[in-house]
Amino acid sequence: MKEQLMTVTPHKLLAIIDDIFTNENFHHIPVVEEDSRRCVGIISKSNDYQL
Repeated sequence: MKEQLMTVTPHKLLAIIDDIFTNENFHHIPVVEEDSRRCVGIISKSNDYQL
């Protein structure tokens, strides 16, 4: 398990998210609003491959 939390915003490019999954070996990444940092979802590695 990773100790550092990595998040993305709803407008983050899918290519960047794919790089995170590939290079950082994450399986799930929280999606948070940029201003409030409120969690609005989670994207998983399998979601990314389906897109």
